[in-house]
Amino acid sequence: MPGTPPRAREAGGFRGKRGPGALQRQGRATLLWALAGWVLFQAGLRLGIDLCWPQLRDPTFEIKARRLAGLIASSPEPPLTVIMVGSSVTSNAFKATSLEGLLTRETGRPALVLNMSSHGSGPLTELLWTRRLLRRGIRPDLVCIEFTPLFYNHSGPPVDAGRLPEYLLSAADLEIMERYGGDPDLRRKWWEGRWVPAYTHRLTILNYLAAPLVPVRDRIATWGGAIDERFWAPLEPRPPDELRAVLGRLRIQFSNDLRTFTPGESSLRAMEELLALLEQEGVPAAVVLAPQGPTVRGLYPKDDLAGLVREVARLSRRYGCPFIDAFDWLGEEMFADSIHPTVAGADLFSARLAREVLLPALGGSPQGPSLQPGEGGVVASAAAARVPNGSPSRRDERQRR
Repeated sequence: MPGTPPRAREAGGFRGKRGPGALQRQGRATLLWALAGWVLFQAGLRLGIDLCWPQLRDPTFEIKARRLAGLIASSPEPPLTVIMVGSSVTSNAFKATSLEGLLTRETGRPALVLNMSSHGSGPLTELLWTRRLLRRGIRPDLVCIEFTPLFYNHSGPPVDAGRLPEYLLSAADLEIMERYGGDPDLRRKWWEGRWVPAYTHRLTILNYLAAPLVPVRDRIATWGGAIDERFWAPLEPRPPDELRAVLGRLRIQFSNDLRTFTPGESSLRAMEELLALLEQEGVPAAVVLAPQGPTVRGLYPKDDLAGLVREVARLSRRYGCPFIDAFDWLGEEMFADSIHPTVAGADLFSARLAREVLLPALGGSPQGPSLQPGEGGVVASAAAARVPNGSPSRRDERQRR
């Protein structure tokens, strides 16, 4: 404005204008601060998951393992600890809470029993989970290992390898997954996922913060649902008409797969490595051929199934473990689908397992006849895993040596 003093022109509003260079500098600074904030958030979340919230990485394992460790630590005296690793069959069949009370009464010592199952778990998952527990110093007095032939019908990597993607793994898991998983890019994918944990673990984070927003198929049952405090999942029986329809569909689904039943060498190697690990660590174990209904049992080629069972029984004997043939312990009416036991099936299976395996192995009084090799569903004597009350276990003997 002509005649206006310089100070007046500044006060009139010209001071707020900036050139293109200043706006670019401000934009770059904003972008850099945003990038730094994003990096700090991802790094903080990564450290938080690794050190404080591992359940956001592998919730199914971590929630169970942390509860097991907490229960052991809070017990007034060291409890007799029994776990069973396995698939959804174990989830429905192994009634840990009832077994805990029974073992406490019969042995005169506090007992702690936990269902360490995972849906779709086979020998590789069982091996991986057991290694993790041992690395944390959790050494059960008895580990029951589910053996379900369905999970051995795979000629390539173990059938459960696909259920162990890189984002569920810790650094210590990579070596074993590289040997069994068959993915040459596993380590690279694992490192890439670590840079962006908010994306890598988005489903578990959302399950934790806002489960109703998660699609039903992606919800994690361990954080709720029909699971008790020792992680047994009760399964109600189906009405007879519904069960017949389910069995009809199951025959169609499995008949072709089981007609060419071919046990995979990698699955057997994983089972052998698990048994060798437990023997090396002095932790008693028992291999349990899981119960299945007559419909599924009748679909296996008899000779191929018998060969697989003989091989796993041989491995069990080699590593000093009893092999329990529970394949025909339950009738069809005690399954929801000839694979997963109902509540009644779980009651019968758990009671018989306690009588024929757990109590003899832990020094209690079995409610029934003494175990003999090949009798009562026991192929190899349970005396191989015996840990009498007050007597040294294999673990104690190994530590003394």
